[in-house]
Amino acid sequence: MVLQAELVNAPAIGVQTNKFFGTTQVNVSPAQPADSDTSHIKELAKYGGPHYDGGDSVSGLTGMVACPEIPEEFKLGTFHLVEADLFVCLEGLQVAYFNSLWRHGGTPPCAPAEQAVPN
Repeated sequence: MVLQAELVNAPAIGVQTNKFFGTTQVNVSPAQPADSDTSHIKELAKYGGPHYDGGDSVSGLTGMVACPEIPEEFKLGTFHLVEADLFVCLEGLQVAYFNSLWRHGGTPPCAPAEQAVPN
């Protein structure tokens, strides 16, 4: 990957020695009301449910960092790798590295039935 980064003159992100993560992306998943469909993250459109990132490199990894700040009584969101049957509850600081050519997605945090979602 170092040779590839040099061949295509890929810019380093974060630190000069970074040759592995060529892009940065931020996804935000707001909490949903208890009576909403939480099978996917609607704010992320088709990327909120199970999907592949078809333009990504076969040899590259995606690094996901989750650090939810939600009230204790809210149901946690999840991240999942579908084919691996791997589900991660997004509580506290979570870091996952995976090949985004695998089908992956998530569910949003959810408010309890008696509580409104803050704006």
